[in-house]
Amino acid sequence: MSDKADHDLGRDVMGEVSRRAALHGVIALGGLWFLPMAGCERPLVASVPQPDPNPHPSSSSPMEKEPAMPTEYTLPPLSYAYDALEPHIDAQTLRLHHDMHHAGYVKGANAALANLEQARKSGDYNLVDLYSKKLAFHLSGHLLHSLFWENMAPVGKGGEPSKPLDAAIRAAFGSLEAMKAQMSAVAVSVEGSGWAVLGYHPIDQQLSLLQCENHEKKAVWGTIPLLVVDVWEHAYYLKYQNKRADFVAAWWNLVHWNDVSARYAKAKTLTALR
Repeated sequence: MSDKADHDLGRDVMGEVSRRAALHGVIALGGLWFLPMAGCERPLVASVPQPDPNPHPSSSSPMEKEPAMPTEYTLPPLSYAYDALEPHIDAQTLRLHHDMHHAGYVKGANAALANLEQARKSGDYNLVDLYSKKLAFHLSGHLLHSLFWENMAPVGKGGEPSKPLDAAIRAAFGSLEAMKAQMSAVAVSVEGSGWAVLGYHPIDQQLSLLQCENHEKKAVWGTIPLLVVDVWEHAYYLKYQNKRADFVAAWWNLVHWNDVSARYAKAKTLTALR
């Protein structure tokens, strides 16, 4: 990796969580590399005074303050109304999914961070394994859900894959329809709860499809998620009951290809990861 790739590996004793990579705001977690998203900035462990870059500002040029890093993860608001994804995702499901389930992962991630900080202060690491697993689970859930919301748009608002993304899909899978068929099969066949992930790997510069169990298992290190679909039962059970395949088929009508295309373009610029 390039010397320009400045990593904060953190001080928590956790092999599965690599903390935050300060490469264009990329967040590395559980093997996946997430592009920046609202509410997902890595909280500071403690505030650190910043040196004054201009100790003697002129009266005509007021000193600009450094932007403050968040002290905890936050739940990002939806960019659309609860009923905006109907008839494919109903308003009640979307409200519960975002306001209750996603919020629970944010709360869990912040609690795990607080417990790990307390362990460092006290020097008592007897429960560090538990807290590390909690952080990997809840923070991965937070990041994946944040991406899931941005990956969707009301019917007719999502656009089409950009020419570069379409070319990459054809190179990797043969056609857009073949990719959709494989991703649907990956999603439907998840054992228990999990996700299907269309990702880009900057090492081989190729797209791939991954099946993720829970939120953090079976990831390929370094993959950047571009498009994800949640197949935990809370994502669809009120409307589709046990018909997961019907939910996945309906979900394709909501894919925000403009967002996926922008993420692919951004991921392609991360040459320092090669």
